[in-house]
Amino acid sequence: MSATRIVNARKLAVNRSELQGSVPIQALSGVHERLADTVGELNYRLYFHSIRGDEGMLPVVRVNLRAEVSLQCQRSMQPFRQLVKSESQVVLVADEKQAETLGDEYEPFACADDELNINALLGEELLLALPLVAIDPKADPPATAGAEQNDAGEQEQHPFAGLAAIKTKLAAAKD
Repeated sequence: MSATRIVNARKLAVNRSELQGSVPIQALSGVHERLADTVGELNYRLYFHSIRGDEGMLPVVRVNLRAEVSLQCQRSMQPFRQLVKSESQVVLVADEKQAETLGDEYEPFACADDELNINALLGEELLLALPLVAIDPKADPPATAGAEQNDAGEQEQHPFAGLAAIKTKLAAAKD
């Protein structure tokens, strides 16, 4: 696991600095539960600048990330690799009060005393970039109830086939 990298976000924002690099996915906290494995690296580029807030200047980070992650397909339950890319604007806030004053175009991220944990930021941004339901595009589509194959091998849909089966069971139960 790589060492956690802490930077002074306010200083980087004042200087309009840019950081780029890569970090092992296994070094990012909070993502392990959502991934099939933690093999690979996340590549990132962070652009720092400031915006005026109600209480003075607030550091902002534009986060660009790219990683190939291993997810578990919810259709086949098999692992598959998927490229994840994301770009977002994150405002570093000291507390919830500051976060509530932000507009919709910014995402708040808690950062006490201007000390930004880059791995924590990247871990959260990767989580937000993951699909809600991971489905391998190569996985076979699920069989649908009431579907039959016609002579051409295509599935014909019979939307009330399941209802007909229930009706038959109910009629048999009455007898």
